[in-house]
Amino acid sequence: MASTYTSNVGIEKPGSGEQAGTWGTTTNTNFDIIDQALHGQAQITISGSQDLTTNDGSTSDGANTVLVLSGSPGSTFELRVTPTDQEKFYTIKNETNATCRVIYKGVTYSASNGVEIPSGESAAVTGDGGGGSGVFKSLTPTTDLVNDQSPQLGGSLDVNGENIVSA
Repeated sequence: MASTYTSNVGIEKPGSGEQAGTWGTTTNTNFDIIDQALHGQAQITISGSQDLTTNDGSTSDGANTVLVLSGSPGSTFELRVTPTDQEKFYTIKNETNATCRVIYKGVTYSASNGVEIPSGESAAVTGDGGGGSGVFKSLTPTTDLVNDQSPQLGGSLDVNGENIVSA
């Protein structure tokens, strides 16, 4: 029986009777993949739209949970996740000079299937692994009080002895 791979980070599952006497290399690589999937961070320099790939049986940028994007693409760019059938969770810090759109590769971006992360912002995002119709959603709560036309408090406001001033 040939090796197979886990569905989300590509950990190798050697087939029965395979790799006699050499399985240690595969096991060590698998532990590196697990470590990367749990706590890995990748610094990625962006010059334009870019694929973020997870490779079966090896470490890769797409298997990290934290992505720090840098560079000067100059205009909105796409971070295209592949393979498209893998469920993903990323915390992304966009330190570039442009907005990042997170989508699955081959999917045309829209607000209903991708996430935009403005320059200088961070977001936690999750992808459903839905293939050619896969969707990324933001897990980061909206905190834009300047542009929110009807902000609401979830409880009492304590002004700590200060005044609220209206223009």
